[in-house]
Amino acid sequence: MEHKRNQKLIIILALVFSIASLSIGFAAFSATLSISSSANVSASQDTFSVKFSTSKDSLVVEPLKPSSKTNGVTASDGIIDNSANPTLRNLSATFTGPGQYVEYTFYARNEGEYTAYLNNLSFLGKGTCKGEEGTTDSLLREACASIQMLIISDTRTYFENTPISGHPLYKNTGEMYKVKIEYLDASPRADGPFSVTFPDIALVYSSVDDPTITPQESTPVKLESGDLNTPGSVVSIGNEKFYVLGNDGGSVKLLAKYNLLVGYSADENWNVTPLSFTTGIQDETAL
Repeated sequence: MEHKRNQKLIIILALVFSIASLSIGFAAFSATLSISSSANVSASQDTFSVKFSTSKDSLVVEPLKPSSKTNGVTASDGIIDNSANPTLRNLSATFTGPGQYVEYTFYARNEGEYTAYLNNLSFLGKGTCKGEEGTTDSLLREACASIQMLIISDTRTYFENTPISGHPLYKNTGEMYKVKIEYLDASPRADGPFSVTFPDIALVYSSVDDPTITPQESTPVKLESGDLNTPGSVVSIGNEKFYVLGNDGGSVKLLAKYNLLVGYSADENWNVTPLSFTTGIQDETAL
């Protein structure tokens, strides 16, 4: 199996915010923002370019400190990496109860030659909520429903999919965004640690004012162990895991780590029956 990475110059930039592993109550609260891109017209990155910045007036890459937070909340500094696909990561905080929040303020800078238009803000996929062993399910559901994440711009607050028109970002200018993660005041508490994962958030910029341009979800790829040049290293693509077989410099050959007969069991006569609990992923339960 080959997993190919194609580098393309684009005229549409989708800023995708991935918020993951937010632990509330007695555990850690963390958030990660990353950026991916989608396109339907070819162009040069030198002529269309939107990047992260810690300054509105010029492209500045410095540690992104929390812009505000409530008492009792500790938060790490974010990291901006504009070297390839612009990425904002390492946003994390620890909450202890309802009424607490943390905000990170950053800027989208138009470093290209064209006016960029914000076309769409989309929430991609679904979030999850998971309690550790011993956490009461009913309390967990109530507490999880009280955790929210908002994207705040200069003009409005976004909490759902929103087509946008008439929102230009002119050449050599920047606009402010905030990520606010909040445990709503007077909300229920769970009786044990739990974690919340939010959907990815995509801010789609293009060179045309067209709110029908929407981001496409990508399958997350993660190096679990080793490196892409060493056979036997492990890579995950979504929920599936693969061994690295080789790397020719342009593509990586991978071998599925577990049985491909996902969700079913076969006896010695190859009579196939569904498993009582199907995960839909390649793992050791797919016998």
